[in-house]
Amino acid sequence: MSKTILSRKFSKTEEGLTLLEVIVSIIVTFLFLMGTLQLVVYAALARIQAEEQSAVTRWIREDSDFLKYLGSELSCNADPNYDQYAQDLINELNSINDSELNEYKQDSRTKKLKPNNPATRKYTFTREKVANDNTLELKYSADFQGDTTACSNPDSNDTSTWNGCIGVTYVEVVPNAAFDCVPSS
Repeated sequence: MSKTILSRKFSKTEEGLTLLEVIVSIIVTFLFLMGTLQLVVYAALARIQAEEQSAVTRWIREDSDFLKYLGSELSCNADPNYDQYAQDLINELNSINDSELNEYKQDSRTKKLKPNNPATRKYTFTREKVANDNTLELKYSADFQGDTTACSNPDSNDTSTWNGCIGVTYVEVVPNAAFDCVPSS
């Protein structure tokens, strides 16, 4: 009564996976994995861009805070109608002799996100200064090193022309002396 496996006959009603079903399942699995991997790559790119933006924001804030500090140290001019405190701030910045603070004198600097990693991209961090009476107008831009045209038209709403431009910021610094040294009536 016992049947061996070799002598067993299969009926036509028994079904299994056909070759077509196996191929379709492999293709569906492949497409799912490819979509997932694309999302992983996109997430890594977004993380890198966020790190760049964060570093640029930190550099700009550090630089503008230093200039605000210098502005708070300016002394009053004897002339009650004096309105050149912004130029005084630029002169104060240019007269820095401290080796640790010399980097603040430079209007263009090259920085790295991770200074100890030789594979990290380098960025050019640029500051434009304009003395306008008592207000020092600062325009900061940061782009990939060597791409001098990246932030050339930051006022444009067309960001597709900003290839390589990480960020552009405008800051105004008014030295404390401009407020503290008003003529007494």
